[in-house]
Order: sequence, then structure tokens, then C-alpha cells
Amino acid sequence: MTLRIEKVEGKRALLEAFHLPHSLYKNDPYYVSPLWSDFKLLFDPKNPFYLHARADLFVAREGGRLVGSAAYIQDENFIRFHGEKTAHFGFFECANRPDVAAALFDRVEEEGRKAGMDRIIGPLNYSTNESCGLLVEGFDSIPYMMMPYNPPYYAELLEGRGYGKAKDLFAFIAPVNDAWIARLERISREAYAKGNITVRPVNLKHLADELKIVSSIYNSAWEKNWGFVPMTDPEMEFMAKRLKPVIIPDLLLIAFVDGNPAAFIMNLPNVNQVLKHIKGHLNPWALAKVLYHSRKVDMLRLLTMGVKAEYRKMGLDACLYYEGAKAGLRRKFKEVEFSWILEDNLIMQKAVRVMGGRKYKTYRVFQKSL
Repeated sequence: MTLRIEKVEGKRALLEAFHLPHSLYKNDPYYVSPLWSDFKLLFDPKNPFYLHARADLFVAREGGRLVGSAAYIQDENFIRFHGEKTAHFGFFECANRPDVAAALFDRVEEEGRKAGMDRIIGPLNYSTNESCGLLVEGFDSIPYMMMPYNPPYYAELLEGRGYGKAKDLFAFIAPVNDAWIARLERISREAYAKGNITVRPVNLKHLADELKIVSSIYNSAWEKNWGFVPMTDPEMEFMAKRLKPVIIPDLLLIAFVDGNPAAFIMNLPNVNQVLKHIKGHLNPWALAKVLYHSRKVDMLRLLTMGVKAEYRKMGLDACLYYEGAKAGLRRKFKEVEFSWILEDNLIMQKAVRVMGGRKYKTYRVFQKSL
């Protein structure tokens, strides 16, 4: 049968691409499908990412059946911020067949060469501000929300196409208990005593104002990180709209020094514990399952934490960890995933280990010269 590469255009083709992993992971107990409504939003032309980027999704079809997908992504903000002609690939799904992977990446790489790109990195869906990396270690549990999952052979398919490691991203897991909260209490008490520090939960009733604060901290605190690209105001609003249904205010905290915004931390309940019981579609039966399993969510993901450069070494991170951990324990969460942490961010890794964390998953971003 002939293998064809097609560009996804229109809602019906996008829905077919969305269902591809459902067949590839049919017997995998750890795969969790995203919601179709969220997947569709990402590819909506109104997604503010498209104001400065393009993303073309391609599928591999054989005999009327999809056997793979990959997207070519070109983010002009990333190119300007880093001063390099680098494209991204993402949304990679594939049967265990090198010929399918070769056909997909031939097309994706061709798009990059035509655009004058020197390098391609990924998977990034669409950037480091979203889901990114390929799971290469730790395949024995479900992923946390907005973290990728894939079978082990995906790395072999990429390496077979000449892709090598660009950067590894680590995920740590830790119990939420009194022991490490007690350790944090002492450190945070000292920080509170030395500076005029206040920490408060985000106010969802004034979300627009809160977003401006969080955005200013995030873009300042993360600007030196590998792969970082600043989020625009519309992108931050778009992300907040998607996450608002699962935000718990006392787990999303902002720290101030002398009344000035200085740091923030975002913990989110692991809604994948709920989504694994449905197949990406919210019909009446699925909603009943969601309501039932929502009561059993006991995992948190520490999605991001940032401190502006001028306020570092004041202990703000300890204050945020401490207040967030207290809220998590009060709400009866049992464990937290710190994800992701750059492989060379040794300071952060040391801090997580102090809180009882252990590295249990590794995600890899690959690269290839064009």
C-alpha cells in the first residue's frame, strides 16, 4: 500500500489526527488522551500563537488509515529572541515503523529548509511554554497534566533520522507530608523575618490584573533559561482561559517584596487522573465519570515557579514552596511532581531533593542540523 503525507486542513481532518494516538496506544495502560476541545483550541486560527508563528500539521496515511503525524512549527518570536534560525517540530505520533517516521520528517525538514532554517528542535507543542520533550525514561506511570507520554521506540525513530540530544528535562516526584513542610517552615521563617515579604493566592475575580503580574514575573524570571521564549499578553490570557477550570487559588501564589511583585508559584491538580477514564470527549456519560473521579485526584503538578533576578537569594522560593505545600496538605494531596527541571539546573534539583524529591522521569528535546 502507498504511504502518503497529507497536510491537515479542516475540522474533520484535525479530528482524525486527534484520534490517531487512540489506535497507537490502544493497549497502553498509561496513555491519557487530551481533551478534543483543548486540542482543537491549539490549532484554532484564533490561537494568539499564530500572531507570530506558523504551525502545519502533517499526517501519514496508508490504505485509508493514519499511521503517523508530525507538525512543522516556526515561531518568529523564538527566532528573534534567540537570534538563530531554528524551527520546531511537534505533535509527533507514529507506528513503530522507520519508513513512516522518515516520510514525516522528510516533509517537516523540507518545510524548514524552504524557510531558510538552520536547525530544527523538538518535540515542542508549540514551545517550552506548552507540552515539550519526548519521554525517554520512566514509562511505568501515567503522565501529569500537560506532560508528554510516548512509547520507548519513539526515541529510536528520531535517532534513526539523525536527531541527537539537545537537552534533557527531568521530572521529580515527592510526597506531600509534614516532614518536608517542617524543613521549609524554618527556612521561610528566616526569609519572612529578613524582608518585607508577603505571599497571597491569586484572585480569580480579577484575573486580568493578576495575569499582568504573573506575566511580568514569568518573562523576567525565565528569560535566561534554555529554550525560553517570552509569552505575549494574549498568549498568557489564552493559557489562563484553558487552565482556569482547574486552578485552585491557594495553590497559585504570588510573592511581593515591599509591595512589588517578585515571584510566583503555580501548582495544579493532576487532572490526568480524571481524563484517563474518558477518551478525550466530554459527552454526558464522560461527564458523569469526570464528576466521580474528580473527588479522587490526589496528585499535584508544580508547573512553574519563578523569582525575578533582583529578588533571588532572599528565600522567596522557600516561602512559596512552604505556603503551597501547606495548602496541598490541607487539601489532602498526597504527592507532587516537579516538572520540568533542566538537566543542568543543579540548584533547583538540590532544592527538590531537600523536599524529598527523587528523579523518576526524563524527557528529551532532540535537534538536527538542516
